[in-house]
Amino acid sequence: MGSDGLKSRTGILVRIAAVLAVFAVLINIVAISMQANQLEVLSRILFAGLVVFLLMAFQHVWAMTNRQLVELQRALKDLRTARQHADEANNAKSRFLAAVSHELRTPMNGVIGMTNLLLDTKLSHEQRSYAEAVDMSGRSLLSIIDELLDAAKAESGEMTIVPAPFNLCELVEASVELLAARAHANSIEISCYIAPDLPVQVIGDAQRLRQIILNIAGNAIKFTQQGSVLVRVERGTRENHVAFSIADTGHGIPEAEHEAVFERFVQSSVTEIQSSGGTGLGLAISRHLVELMDGKITFESEVGKGTTFRFDARLPSADEHTGASTAKALSGCTVFLVSPPGATRSALHDYLYGFGAQCISVGNFDGLAGTVASMKNASDAGRIMVILDPAAAKNRDHILKTANELSEIVGVWALLKPEERRTYRKLMDDVRIGYLLKPTRRATLLEQLTATCDPMRKPVTSLRKTARQLRRVKDDAGLKVLLVEDNRINMLLATKMLKAAGHTVTHLDNGAKAVTEIKNQLKSNKSIEHDIILMDIFMPKIDGVQTTKQIRQLEKDHGVQTRVPILALTANLREDSQRACLNAGMDGYLTKPFDRADLEEAVAGLMQTGDAA
Repeated sequence: MGSDGLKSRTGILVRIAAVLAVFAVLINIVAISMQANQLEVLSRILFAGLVVFLLMAFQHVWAMTNRQLVELQRALKDLRTARQHADEANNAKSRFLAAVSHELRTPMNGVIGMTNLLLDTKLSHEQRSYAEAVDMSGRSLLSIIDELLDAAKAESGEMTIVPAPFNLCELVEASVELLAARAHANSIEISCYIAPDLPVQVIGDAQRLRQIILNIAGNAIKFTQQGSVLVRVERGTRENHVAFSIADTGHGIPEAEHEAVFERFVQSSVTEIQSSGGTGLGLAISRHLVELMDGKITFESEVGKGTTFRFDARLPSADEHTGASTAKALSGCTVFLVSPPGATRSALHDYLYGFGAQCISVGNFDGLAGTVASMKNASDAGRIMVILDPAAAKNRDHILKTANELSEIVGVWALLKPEERRTYRKLMDDVRIGYLLKPTRRATLLEQLTATCDPMRKPVTSLRKTARQLRRVKDDAGLKVLLVEDNRINMLLATKMLKAAGHTVTHLDNGAKAVTEIKNQLKSNKSIEHDIILMDIFMPKIDGVQTTKQIRQLEKDHGVQTRVPILALTANLREDSQRACLNAGMDGYLTKPFDRADLEEAVAGLMQTGDAA
């Protein structure tokens, strides 16, 4: 019986008891007034009955209360059981995600890696186009896999923020550079502006912030047919918060779909956007990450004009240094910025203004040389510089002719996309003309424009860069690498990549063999012959984590002073898996799939850390 039934029956019993009590009192009064012994006896009987009745009522209430308590205890037990089952289901789902991540990313490592090796060989134009299509499809599939896994993590509450100091400007500029090739391939300009008053080092989760920027800016590129994408980073309105905005000139989002933008698996109904593909998870994941960073995300969109996403994130300063010291770096200088309206011109104009320069933005080359010459001849003219964007020129010969004329009287910089360097080789070979790459980094822009106009500066800088590269190759080459990998395709891929970098590779296909190999080396040589070990995690017999623990114990038992660096090769993106690698004694991890540059950077990073130690 429910609590309402208990209250109803108890109320009836109480009312009956009250009537009996009133009746007994009335009889007592009459008995006293009439001095009737019979009435007095009757009243006493009624009082006795009332007491019995009240005891019965109390017993009934007590029984009902006990019954309710038993039902409540049973419900609590069922709730605990249900929660335990839910936790077990979540753990099972987490294990399933880890297995799926490994099983999908491991073959993807072979697909993407082998395709990259194929692209490094001599191919015909047709063969190269096929290989590039395979590479692009593989990376698209990898992006979809990552989004699905992240969505599952968000749903199960496993997505967390790991704060650590990082360079904010470097992260944003590197993220935009990563997207530049895709944007330029679609004839879309992409640029970024980072306000100079922001701290250099902030505390936050760099990986998750990069993911948000890549998600939103990547969507902006995908949904923009022509125009530009601009990423701006400035101080937020809330304390310790940084504000981000990502604006595009794309089709825009219909107003009827605004409410569903951040829903999972939702995509725009616009025909051009539907054909772009994707899972519809990127913005949902981004919103979840922004909220984990104590921020909010909003957007403004108008069909035919574009969309601007805005979000903020709590990123406290890790030091007191900002870029504000550059405020007067170009004071007294005049810079002609010759570039069509768009993201590139907007970002560079704001940078130049922040450096203290007078910036004159021009949309084309017409009459430019005459205007610059007239200003140069003025008595009060300070230093004059010109930045030429080929996008504002009529054709290739037009920019070459204009740059040549201007370089006779003022400093000239060509603003080029990386893929345009071959086209404008004549400009790059001219010692009088400098060049900037799109998207332009803030520090690079300032360094170029403040450099002394030394005609030998460019060749000397080039020689120094070449010398640094040669030294780095010499320092990193010749490593003896022990590769512990059970997957034949991934073994072949890693071996090819390592040998291409000049390293010697010994391959073992399971952890037990690796432990035996290290044990034998320590017994015979009292040291480990290999300079670094690359260790797969999921392997038969004993996995990479247990193998590493045994190797570290062998080093300890034999008194090895400098332990061999161990790099984990893992297809598992879960934070607990990565922590397990580090806790076992590994020095770093590289997530599959990886390319040659990723592998070389990871190896060089561990070796440098070892040298520093």
